[in-house]
Amino acid sequence: MTKNEFSSRSSKLVSCFQPRPCPKLLKLILVAIGVVMLTYLKIGVYLHQYHDYLMYEEETMAMEQITSMIAAGNITKTGNISIQNPSSNATIRSPFTAKNGTLKFFIIRVPEATTDLVTDSSKASSYYRKALNEESAEIWLHRGFERLPQRTLDPTKADVFVVAGYLHLFQSLRAPKKRKTNFISQEWQQLIPLYESQISDPTKPHILLIPTWNPQVSRSIGVHGMVKMLKNAKVADLWSVGFERNPKWQHLPPSRIVPIPYVVSLDDDEEAEEERSVVNNTSTILRETSQSRIDHSLFYVGDARKNAQAWAGCYREELVSSIQQQQRQLPTIQPPRYNDTFSGDLWNVQLLGKRDRMEQSVYNMLMKSSDWCLVLCGDTPTSRTLTSSMVFGCLPLRVGSRLRGLCEEPCHPGFGWTVTGKANPHLPFVETIDWKAFPEINEGQLLNSSQQDNFLMRLLQRYDAAEKKRLRGILQQVRRGWIYGWGDPVTSTRFGDASKFIWDSWVVASQKV
Repeated sequence: MTKNEFSSRSSKLVSCFQPRPCPKLLKLILVAIGVVMLTYLKIGVYLHQYHDYLMYEEETMAMEQITSMIAAGNITKTGNISIQNPSSNATIRSPFTAKNGTLKFFIIRVPEATTDLVTDSSKASSYYRKALNEESAEIWLHRGFERLPQRTLDPTKADVFVVAGYLHLFQSLRAPKKRKTNFISQEWQQLIPLYESQISDPTKPHILLIPTWNPQVSRSIGVHGMVKMLKNAKVADLWSVGFERNPKWQHLPPSRIVPIPYVVSLDDDEEAEEERSVVNNTSTILRETSQSRIDHSLFYVGDARKNAQAWAGCYREELVSSIQQQQRQLPTIQPPRYNDTFSGDLWNVQLLGKRDRMEQSVYNMLMKSSDWCLVLCGDTPTSRTLTSSMVFGCLPLRVGSRLRGLCEEPCHPGFGWTVTGKANPHLPFVETIDWKAFPEINEGQLLNSSQQDNFLMRLLQRYDAAEKKRLRGILQQVRRGWIYGWGDPVTSTRFGDASKFIWDSWVVASQKV
């Protein structure tokens, strides 16, 4: 090697370590860092999912063991779990029968996680207005339960204890940076002893009144921590409300989760319309289809839910495409004069991206003027669509059996939810509503149907005006049970009957255990 060649190679090598590194070396370093970080994140996700699985299995086995021991008569529900019955044939007295025939509940809550957070109502109202609708259920439920006649202010007279807390709001105001993590904040951990100090009788049923909607959100706001605290306090008969029977959301077995409606935001104008319909006995739900609803019309607008295919075997795009193919065989009709949102298509079924999202007022109007509303699967078995259809009087047309707790093809178990089985449906208020009266489409049949095989219209035509009026009569009877309230959840004094229906639903469920 000549002196000039050595000098040339040395200068190239040195240039890679000067303040401006060579592009190739920099690219290799960045790629290596990216691979290491991606591997680390994947390992973390897998470990967290496996931990969730172990926790759920442990909790499920424990609760099922307690339930089976109670059913066998080896443990009384009236006292501590350690009390044994001398004979498995002995009659077990139900603890759910108060002396006056009415159950009483006491609300366990701490000011730091409830009333103190709404001292400045503007901040709380602003949060709930911008957050997902379902996060406001925690305050609607607490305020709604406070108004029920079954409430007692004396814990010694309570048959049941209800645990309330505004955990979504608490995290937003006290630990906003923790929302995207799986770990509860130090601020929340300070609430644990405050709640523990109020548990006066762990032998009686306790109901967690804090529903949430996502596994990560559930852990980060502290629902899992709350359940763990109650178990550590020896609460054996533990329940929770939930938008679905999802152990990854509420951290209890499906049989211990009471399904409740999603939250539909209703403003003052809609309340005024409700009051007028009650006074005049002319409910918008019960109006004849010739006056307010288009006969055999079908409505659905939603998001494609790209993850739903991998997580649950839900093919929204294909389902909607199949319906749109059948729709091409239908004639267009003249839009009614009273409905300026109607496009002329008898079926309005479409998927929209976030940028093209429909205005809520238009969505509500289309719900109110449609005969039927599709209820499709998503990442999990439930969605807000069913609640919207019940509130706006649009007859729900369920696609698939997931809401009944089943998982039939093309459904498959996946991430973030659990197949609960026929005994644990996700449909709210099964003790009140005859869900069998409402139609359900075979999901696989809809996916595989052709444009010529317009079985969906044939199904809808089976329901004549009299039958649809009967179904809307069911909707009218239970409608207020799907409404938490009108207006601002922080300051409103206008409540629906959701809290009452949920309480009654729990009473029935508790007596079946």
